[in-house]
Amino acid sequence: MAKCSESVFGKMSGKVGNLVFFVYKGKQVVRIYSTACKGKSKLVEKAMSGVITSGEVSQLNHRIIFGLLDWLYRKKLKPVVSGCWDKICTRKRLQMTGRNLFMSYNISIIYDSISNVRELISSRNAPDFTELLITKGDLWAPYNIKSISYSPFSGVLKLFWDSSIFRDAKSEDEAHIVILYWEPTDILSPKPWTTLKFWYNSGRRVDGCSTLDIGKRLTPKWLTVFLFFKNSNQYSRSIGARLTAKR
Repeated sequence: MAKCSESVFGKMSGKVGNLVFFVYKGKQVVRIYSTACKGKSKLVEKAMSGVITSGEVSQLNHRIIFGLLDWLYRKKLKPVVSGCWDKICTRKRLQMTGRNLFMSYNISIIYDSISNVRELISSRNAPDFTELLITKGDLWAPYNIKSISYSPFSGVLKLFWDSSIFRDAKSEDEAHIVILYWEPTDILSPKPWTTLKFWYNSGRRVDGCSTLDIGKRLTPKWLTVFLFFKNSNQYSRSIGARLTAKR
């Protein structure tokens, strides 16, 4: 029930239907009352049973994607790429943090790869992270990664890239490699993004290759590799690629 005060019509406070009235700094404010959202675990359960509305699917996907990107940036990527996104904010005089810019660029990109949670889990397909922008910039980088191989038996991943020099690129530019591994069944966990495995390595552009021991018996189709270059002032756009098994 809402109450009026101070005048014939008065200022209202309280709830009428789905409207909530209150006074803030002497001004009348009205807001729409929102009911509590369904818990993520309940939405996952409904998605797996097939009895879920399109609105609930959208809500579930958004929760997973937002949590994944926020955790990935804060817990893993920030020491490596925060300089890239912070520089863009400063150069363009954007009123936001580097983290927020990273999120705004990538939410719609990743949304397309996790558009149907039930289908993703039942088909045992991995979310496609190859379009994820780890970094963004104008420093020259090749269009794609030349080749990648991973042996589940030795646990060794090998990555090759074009070390050619064009435009502003230099042989001493740093080459950074980020590897993500996420099983689709992990989406069912309370905080699925925390089950994502992460590896990082760096070298030089002129090297043209990198070898990492990431552990045995990983499923190659759930591995995504990213490569980007940087120097003291610039970053390149990151390049993402999926893996194939190699004995």
